This record gives sequence, structure tokens and C-alpha cells, in this order.
Amino acid sequence: MPPYQGPPHHVPPQQVPQYPAAPAPYPAAPPPPFPSAPPQPPPPGPGSGPAQAYIGAVAQRLMADQLRIQHAWVGPVQTMIGIITINPLASFGSPVEFVLGVAEVPEVSPMAMDNFPRQLDQFARSQRSLGALGGAMSVAALVSERVHPAALSRLTTRAQWGSGVLPAIADLGTRQLHMATDSPIFGYAMWGKLRKQANRYLPHPAQVLG
Repeated sequence: MPPYQGPPHHVPPQQVPQYPAAPAPYPAAPPPPFPSAPPQPPPPGPGSGPAQAYIGAVAQRLMADQLRIQHAWVGPVQTMIGIITINPLASFGSPVEFVLGVAEVPEVSPMAMDNFPRQLDQFARSQRSLGALGGAMSVAALVSERVHPAALSRLTTRAQWGSGVLPAIADLGTRQLHMATDSPIFGYAMWGKLRKQANRYLPHPAQVLG
């Protein structure tokens, strides 16, 4: 028997075909729309700027009523948020998540007043109870020393099934607090409760800044 000569079609090492590298992995998924911020710092003290002084005053009111406080991105804006479960109409027996969001912006523009309440409403609905009648009501307040005049005309309540949002503006330049005054006919009592909560937690800028 002749000696073994190896495989009949042996390919020399230098001729081994080179296969293309595996494709790069897919990019990482985008972050969730409302990522949690680092643990909440203490309320800002004197000298931290008018807007932060105002937000600090709001934080003190929220903490006094033991609301759950966190920081989150609401759209492109870093927002301080207070959350508490309330029952505005005890006879209905349906819990409602009350969410108050306060954010500083360089200027309150009409676009900001269109987007921020809608984005906070999305956040609030993500927090609501899962019961069939559970809902979410929120107050969306922007804080700035500059307010575009046209932004005031955007202060209208927004409602949809299971949620509603009340927009507000803390104008630190004029020391005025502006808030939507209209109330949809459906759920009129609930809107009254929401407006009462807004007035409880949003001080007039003049009370804070003098």
C-alpha cells in the first residue's frame, strides 16, 4: 500500500480563503423617554439663582405634604416632579395619580407651552394606577425670567381619556404666576381639585423672590 499522501485537494495555508468579518452589532437601544436622574439634591439655598430659588420653594411645599419627589427628563427639560395618589371624588373609589412637574427654561416660548404639558402628561400616565378607573392629573409649570407674550395664550387645559394636564407659568421677571383658568365640563369637580393642588404647591414668585 502506498504511503498516505494527505487530502487530495489540500489548500496551502497562504491560499485559505479569508471570510469577511462579522457585521458590527446593532446600536444600543435609545434610553427610555423618562430616565431617572441621580438622587435628588437638597433644595437650593440662597444665591443659587431666582429660578432655582423658586423651584426650591416648590420642593419644600411638596416635601411638607410627603409627595414622592424625583428628577427626570421630560422631553429635553430636566424637571423636578412630585407625585401623590389622591382620590378627588371619594364616591367613585378610583385612585388618581397627581403629578406636579416644575422645570426651568431660558424662555417660555409658545412651543414650550405646547410641548411640555403634553410630555408631562405622557409621564403622568406612565405613573398611574392600573385599575380600570385609575387616572392621572398633572400640573405642568415652566419657570423663567423671560416669557414670550404669545406663550400666555397657550395656557389651556388638555384632557384625554384617563388623564388631564393644567399648564402654568412662573414669570420671575414680572413676579407673576399664570395658570390655565378654563375647566372642561366633563370632570369639572376633578379640575377644581387639580387647580386647588396647583395653588397649594406653586407659590407666587413675589412670595419667594420679594
